[in-house]
Amino acid sequence: MKMKESARREGLFSNNISTIPREINEVQLLDKPITINISGRKFEVRKSTLEAFPYTLLGSEEREFFYDVDKDEYFFERHRDSFEAILYYYQSRGLLIIPTHVNADILGEELRFFRIGNEDFIHKLTGKQIIDTITKKNLPAPEHPWKRKIW
Repeated sequence: MKMKESARREGLFSNNISTIPREINEVQLLDKPITINISGRKFEVRKSTLEAFPYTLLGSEEREFFYDVDKDEYFFERHRDSFEAILYYYQSRGLLIIPTHVNADILGEELRFFRIGNEDFIHKLTGKQIIDTITKKNLPAPEHPWKRKIW
C-alpha cells in the first residue's frame, strides 16, 4: 500500500489524461480507414494501403467517382467474392491469390475493372493455359468409379 501511495505522489498513477503522451502526426490523421461497399459487403482499409498502387482504380483519385457522401463510403456494384482477392492484392503489396471458388473469367473482369495487372496477365489468368496448370496436378485418380467420373 505504501508503494502505491509513493507512486501516486510521484505521478505514476495519475488520472490526468494530459500526462499521457499523444504523438499523432498529420499523416496518421489523414490515413484513417475508409469503407468500401461491394454490393452490400463492407470492407475497411487504410487509404495509404490503396495509394501504394496509384495506377489502379482504388489507388487513384478516380475512386472518388464512386464515393457516397450520405453513407461515407465507396460503393461498387461488383462481384463480392472476387473483391477479397483484390483487397488482399493491396494489403500484401502486390500478391494476387486466386480464390478456388471464383470463376477465372469473373476474376479477370474484376481485375480489369479495378485496373490491376496488364491485359497479358489477365488473358493468361482467364485463358486455358493457367487453368490447366492449376487443375492438372499429378494426383492419382480416385478408385471408386463415381468419384473418378467427377474427377
